[in-house]
Amino acid sequence: MNCKWEAKPFSQCIEKVPKTNKVPKSAFLSSGRFPIVSQEKGLINGYWEDSNDLFKVDKPVVIFGDHTKVIKLVDFDFVMGADGVKVFLPVSGISSRFFAYYLQSIKLPDLGYARHYRLLKDVIIPVPSEQEQKQIVEILNKAFATIDQAQANIEQNIENAKALFQAQLTNTFSSDSFDEQVKLPEVLKLKSGDALTAKNMVDGKYPVYGGNGIAGFHNRFNRNAETVVIGRVGALCGNARLVNQDFWLTDNAFEVICLKQEFDPKFLTYLLNEKSLRSYARQAAQPVISNSSLKDVVLNFPSSKQEQIRYRNQLEAIEGNLEEVTAAYENKLLSLEELRGSLLQKAFNGELTQ
Repeated sequence: MNCKWEAKPFSQCIEKVPKTNKVPKSAFLSSGRFPIVSQEKGLINGYWEDSNDLFKVDKPVVIFGDHTKVIKLVDFDFVMGADGVKVFLPVSGISSRFFAYYLQSIKLPDLGYARHYRLLKDVIIPVPSEQEQKQIVEILNKAFATIDQAQANIEQNIENAKALFQAQLTNTFSSDSFDEQVKLPEVLKLKSGDALTAKNMVDGKYPVYGGNGIAGFHNRFNRNAETVVIGRVGALCGNARLVNQDFWLTDNAFEVICLKQEFDPKFLTYLLNEKSLRSYARQAAQPVISNSSLKDVVLNFPSSKQEQIRYRNQLEAIEGNLEEVTAAYENKLLSLEELRGSLLQKAFNGELTQ
């Protein structure tokens, strides 16, 4: 920190803010008169109609996600999302954007879904003159606009790569030369795993697969290697993957059991993922798929296992190339985040305005 800057405790840098009603996430509207700002990513997370719940903004405020650590600068009237939203109004003499940038520069430990606000109470904030705050903000704004655009371009390239592979899957399985075209229940049965909560999960060498992928590890397994599984509920709902080691399957995912027809396991994952099974999910609090929701899904494939392997090899080669490209893009994203962090550190060490 520049020795000419004033060091102020966090509590002396913010003013009290008026209390307003907070809207639970389950009540968010997809459109409405007033934006809702909550602790999730994205500046606006929903909409609301009641003006009585508005938080009025005269000077921009900083939103801190108590659970997520997400930081946002808000310069418009909004409605607060419930649970975990902290609103900070910097005192006179401290720029709101400068304050937001400083919070972004702090590397708070991850406490999971516990609250993180208590970690901020012991923070000491370096406060330069208002003119120097303005200079720092202008430099960071310009640099971060460039970084943001670069990240957006890279993320779009990653999405394009995923779409390219999905198009290849669609092209492969639309072949008229395949000799089998049957409904999914005629050749496959989906069997859910066993109940297992985080509370009774223990450390071990066997991965625990659920609706969101690997949820932990266990000292026992209930499914063998070379099993195709599908997320039943959660972030990976409808996603098929081949598990190549013994594992525990929870009741948030399905084991795919082949009936009558023999499949190459990897070919089967490609076949199922081409169908975008998530689109068949029943919409509840979150998407859920079941045997009944997939009863009309039509599978088109060669009955010959040798032919399946030939198509699998072709798809694996394409997928491997795309994974290399995606990995390179993700490394670039990581480098940009490291650059962002380096600029923040330099800014609050006084190095950008020397």
